[in-house]
Amino acid sequence: MLKSTSIWIAIVLASVQITFGQGSITTELKPTQVRALFLCPGISIEQKLSDKHSFNLIAGIQPGVSEHTLEPEDTQYKFYIAPFVSGEIRNYYERKQVKKELAPNSGNYFALAAGYYMNRIINDSGKEYYDESYENSFFVGPVWGFQRNYLNGFHLNISVGLGYQQGENLDGRITMITNGGFGFYF
Repeated sequence: MLKSTSIWIAIVLASVQITFGQGSITTELKPTQVRALFLCPGISIEQKLSDKHSFNLIAGIQPGVSEHTLEPEDTQYKFYIAPFVSGEIRNYYERKQVKKELAPNSGNYFALAAGYYMNRIINDSGKEYYDESYENSFFVGPVWGFQRNYLNGFHLNISVGLGYQQGENLDGRITMITNGGFGFYF
């Protein structure tokens, strides 16, 4: 049993080495890159820290919909917007070389992410309504992501991970950290 497990581990490690060893390139980082984001309207600034590390700061407005039950058969859905700020310390690693040419700051990364969601400021009825579990809450945790900046100025970023969230009305919990967006870089 131990011998067959060792063989499988050796095969997996060898295949990973072969995959990363062939046609891999390092991510070129610009000293500073500014982006306008559209999915959650906002701005992102990525600052190079070293050849493989950067700090990415995002500030924006998150739109959403909350379910609000007044009575057992009377459920209303409220549109809201909430300001947020988040940051990531990214570690870019080598990625597979692709035929399409990409602009700097295009790569795969692991990051430590943290952020803060402020009070929701508006909903569709014009009255204040807060989902208490997210009111004045922060999160922190590791994420994996990929970012692509194309030569035409288009920007795409997706990251996902698990983290810890705590807030004014939230004792603390394990939460999914997701970030996805597109826009244009300058």
